[in-house]
Amino acid sequence: MLEQALKYAEHVPVFPLNPNTKIPLKGSNGFKDATQDTEQIKAWWRSNSRYNVATVPSKANIFVFDIDLPNGVQTLENNGIWQRLAQEKNIFQGYKTWSGGMHLWFKTESEIIMKQSRIDLWKDVDILSVGGVISPPSVVKGKPYKGSFEIEKVPNAPKWLETMIEDKVNSQGAFFTDYKNTKKNYGKSYTGNLLERVVSGTGKGQRNQWLTSVTGSLFNTGMNTKQILILLHVVNQNFVSPPLPNREVETVFKSILRKESAKLE
Repeated sequence: MLEQALKYAEHVPVFPLNPNTKIPLKGSNGFKDATQDTEQIKAWWRSNSRYNVATVPSKANIFVFDIDLPNGVQTLENNGIWQRLAQEKNIFQGYKTWSGGMHLWFKTESEIIMKQSRIDLWKDVDILSVGGVISPPSVVKGKPYKGSFEIEKVPNAPKWLETMIEDKVNSQGAFFTDYKNTKKNYGKSYTGNLLERVVSGTGKGQRNQWLTSVTGSLFNTGMNTKQILILLHVVNQNFVSPPLPNREVETVFKSILRKESAKLE
């Protein structure tokens, strides 16, 4: 793993995950600890050569097409994306994920694409542009991420693809209509208690219930809804063990958004 981590670090920051999982090291800051410092990377993997490798492609203006099963490829075909990508030369740089899906990497200068990750932009197709991305030869639940992935050859995204993604992101803008409950005004004690609850985290068996409670509390602070969703993904990756799938986090978020918005109608 060390050799591959150092190779990735020539292009993007990296950080370790616990062996056979997607979980950051206990006491770490997850993707916020990512670095290209070779001495730190060597220290991490010399302490445990089995640590999985995670990268932060966004630091190099790279986004990742996360194509999930069972419908990801079919979704891309239905939108004509897969066929057009197949016609491009030297366009595929990616690998198979542990679950049988795919990660395809693309460089971009699009601020819209790089601003934040989008879950289910199309059915079973996510755009990962914020946070960590687990990379080969990492292993999750005994199953490896594998493929002839060459990070130094990541291609520029075709302009037509950037346009399609930007249009899709913009069309979802109504989903993020800002929510603000002016009837509630909590002091520092409320926020302090909430932060302590978040940092305490939760484990298997009560993850959905805990995240639902935290989400409702975040809405009560009056936070901008876009920032709540971004924070929830950070909380999930760092304080939920093991982390929930990204789409489950967004399902919780949408559910609370609907309930809180209904109170203002």
